[in-house]
Amino acid sequence: PLVKPRRVAARLGGRAPAGYPRPMPSLEIRPLGPRDLDSAAETLGLAFATNRDYRPRLELLLGLAPGAGLAALEEGLLVGTGSLVPYEGAAYIGMVAVRPERQGRGIARALMEALVALARERGYATILLDASAAGYPLYRRLGFEALDEVLVAQRPAGGASEARPAARFAEPAAPGGSPAEIAAFDAAAWGAGRRAYLEALAGLPGNSCIAERDATGRLRGYLLVQA
Repeated sequence: PLVKPRRVAARLGGRAPAGYPRPMPSLEIRPLGPRDLDSAAETLGLAFATNRDYRPRLELLLGLAPGAGLAALEEGLLVGTGSLVPYEGAAYIGMVAVRPERQGRGIARALMEALVALARERGYATILLDASAAGYPLYRRLGFEALDEVLVAQRPAGGASEARPAARFAEPAAPGGSPAEIAAFDAAAWGAGRRAYLEALAGLPGNSCIAERDATGRLRGYLLVQA
């Protein structure tokens, strides 16, 4: 399909998470370390049913914010993961995943509780995330409120693209030679500054950033392409 179901962009402000069942006592949640990257990448691929390599993004996260990635373990086996991406003025929770055979046992709830606590500990008053239809009920119970809808689209590799009007583009990661311009444009849409994260993400092998401008050179939008 070209279009996937819509996801919800959600925010948690000062409201405390609602109560929910605790996971099993044998579950350990600790910071994600370099030795966990292979297992964490495998867990993300299994949970999201994709063969995408998540290791580069996990390495990027550890470099940007040491201690902001979490691992959930049962009897020494990594069964879940989650991350807290630091922005200017807000934190973003992402890559929350649990191995399929361990889902439905409270592991995702435990990871989310730990990530929210970590964000509060680091002084963030606002926490953002994108919620899938499956995860949305959990996030609501944790106190998150819907802000908007996020449309996720895809097309098969090698598929034909529709014709579009000619536009002026500039590449690569610093469109028009001004990362600050892209960061300001992005912050106005997101409500939080993401410059450090966007520059690091655009710098990963195979990734690039494309900007679209009008006839006067004014920035109209940008696209971050991820391999």
